[in-house]
Amino acid sequence: MSVIRGTLPDVFARLLVLTAAFGLAFVAGRATVPAPNTPEAAPPHHEVAGIPVAELPVDCEARRERVEAERDQLVEAIRQAELELRMQRAAREAREGPVQPWTDDIAPRLRPEAFRSAVVDALEEVGGYGDLEFDCDEFPCLVAVTFEGVTGTNVSTEHLEPLWEALREAGYDLPPSVSLSPFPVQHALFALLPEGASDDLKLRVSTRSDRMMRRRSELLEERAR
Repeated sequence: MSVIRGTLPDVFARLLVLTAAFGLAFVAGRATVPAPNTPEAAPPHHEVAGIPVAELPVDCEARRERVEAERDQLVEAIRQAELELRMQRAAREAREGPVQPWTDDIAPRLRPEAFRSAVVDALEEVGGYGDLEFDCDEFPCLVAVTFEGVTGTNVSTEHLEPLWEALREAGYDLPPSVSLSPFPVQHALFALLPEGASDDLKLRVSTRSDRMMRRRSELLEERAR
């Protein structure tokens, strides 16, 4: 350790020089030492993701209005589609008759299981019929048969008389609705209507019979090829 020697004024002078030197060195060090790493400053509070905060509510409002407009368009489209569907159903019902479900008040003998059994028994009893088919999706059941050994003439309701007689003996004394066709083979389709059948029921049976007859004629034609 060095010793400062000399008179008191000299000592004070030297001390002042040393103090000044140390001060200058400290300032120079502060100026050259790099500042510590600090996290990047957050973006100004008035800007988020490049979008000014002041504009966000306006953008959200525009989006909400656009979504609501699209929703209203979809609701209107659904309403129009439902209206068109109801109109189509009403027109079809007026043209084809309303669907006839199997309600609880329908007589047990006319229900599918009992009716099928009675028709099969009657056909076996009288003979002369083949290629039997039932359609009991709606009331009443439809029955389709071909005629065996009937050639050279158009089929008529007379060819069904033996079957009607057998069914009457079985308790089915009901008026039949009949469709006949000689092409591609002699065949017939019928349904037994309840007493006092409504016009809607008759129209529906006629529609179902025509549809079944067309399909059956095509099937028989394919078989005949």
